[in-house]
Amino acid sequence: MWGSILELEAAAYAGIEPESLETLKSKWVASPELCFVYELEGQVVAYLLAHSWNSMEPPKLFEPLDNPCDGPVLFLHDLVVSRSTKGMGIGKLMVEHLFSVADPNRFDIALLVSVQNSQIFWEKNNFSLIDRGRLSPGYGQGAVLMQKGVR
Repeated sequence: MWGSILELEAAAYAGIEPESLETLKSKWVASPELCFVYELEGQVVAYLLAHSWNSMEPPKLFEPLDNPCDGPVLFLHDLVVSRSTKGMGIGKLMVEHLFSVADPNRFDIALLVSVQNSQIFWEKNNFSLIDRGRLSPGYGQGAVLMQKGVR
């Protein structure tokens, strides 16, 4: 499925350089239970990569995770939904699924970096803006750090 994931990633990020396969796979290796795809008629049309993290500062973009990176933070690294399925609610379903499988006794908080004007989507999914200083420029202009309680 990694080929489909790379295709979705490349199509989704116009102003941001895509991450390497090695970097994406490192998220899955760190927390395979928090990473999944959505298939429609046998095709991968969305993916979500999340992992355990040990800091309120997001991991560096473009760098594979060092294992282990266990901690009380659920870091939602990437959610991509194919434009061909726009309006079907797949993104919301994937976020809901993530929180249904994430152990609330393991995580205190969920973090993500909202990119490409996706802040409204994340606010609709109960994430709120954090003012935690500057993010790596690799996240693109307008990127913001957001959080949500897990418990």
